[in-house]
Amino acid sequence: MGILTCAPDSVNARVCYNALHCGEVKFMDSFLTIVVIIYIGGMIYLANLLELDRAQGTSLSYSTGLQRVTFLRWLLVGLLLMLFMLAFFLLQATLLDVTSSAPTEALPEIEPGAAIINLVVIGVVSFIALRLIFSARLRQAITSLTGKDSRYDPESYVHLCALVLTIWYIGISFSQLTLAGGLEGIAQSIAQNGISIGEITLQAVILVLLALLGVGLFIRRGDRDSIARLGLRLPTRQDVTIGVGVGLGLFIFSIAGIFLWQQSVSPEQYAQQNVANQAVNQMLNSLPLGLIVALSAAFGEEILFRGAVQPVFGLVMTSLTFALFHNQYFLTPAALIIFLIGIGLGLLRQRVSTTSAIIAHFVYNFLPFVLALLPVAPGSP
Repeated sequence: MGILTCAPDSVNARVCYNALHCGEVKFMDSFLTIVVIIYIGGMIYLANLLELDRAQGTSLSYSTGLQRVTFLRWLLVGLLLMLFMLAFFLLQATLLDVTSSAPTEALPEIEPGAAIINLVVIGVVSFIALRLIFSARLRQAITSLTGKDSRYDPESYVHLCALVLTIWYIGISFSQLTLAGGLEGIAQSIAQNGISIGEITLQAVILVLLALLGVGLFIRRGDRDSIARLGLRLPTRQDVTIGVGVGLGLFIFSIAGIFLWQQSVSPEQYAQQNVANQAVNQMLNSLPLGLIVALSAAFGEEILFRGAVQPVFGLVMTSLTFALFHNQYFLTPAALIIFLIGIGLGLLRQRVSTTSAIIAHFVYNFLPFVLALLPVAPGSP
């Protein structure tokens, strides 16, 4: 029985990266990745400036303020346009591959039906995001989904960016799954190319930077206020004790969830649904590697999701986004287990601190590596 590791999504980003770098054709190279990161970072920075102006009542001319807001909106639209172009490119490449006598070697084999579904899904999520950008009424309606204790503000430009980026990421994840050829394709790519520790660590750093930028570090808040806003502090005895206990509890819960999952489907279905996760587990076969992955996931994901996002969008919406972030479990019962684990970590953030949630997440992820290295008694199965 395998364990569901809340590993950084760079495991799956690696799949997309490798698929796009076959042969000499490079659809998305490191330069383009950096450009996208700078684009998103600049967009969040501009949203923070607008939020600062709004909070302080800074006297800006009507035309200047309108120009900034309009520019931000078109930056968001541009992000969605990139997503739609990726989906259209996949469909075009798939159709050309079907009609051509010389298949395209730069892309894995993609079913035309899957590429069409991907384009439809991207079209739907892009339409929803566009409505959020230009419809104050729809942004107001989001309030009913975030919970009464959330800090969501329909007029906040930072919160608008967070909503659009979440929808954009869902679309990117679905396109990655299509591009890889489904869960089996993800598993094959992981088996062939392995897992890059550098990319996993970089992923965690990017998540932390996004969280810090999102709460307005050195723009709307100083360093102490930003750390407090993220729910971070030096670990206390309470943080460690409760964090370790919750981490152990979540680990036991995941084992029970996997058992129920196995009982609810045939062995063939379980193997098919769990193939990507098994490939990840097989690559993470040493204690030092497991330590790096567990630490990266715990710090990066908890600071972003529980620290930055949850106070704004509430426990349920954040946990749902957290589950979708782990797309090696996409459209499988494991996604429900990860969602419930996110609920547990979110409650820990609410009642104790993000620091305690980081400790729990680390224990949950690292414990399987420790157990896997325990000596097995002679004659044991």
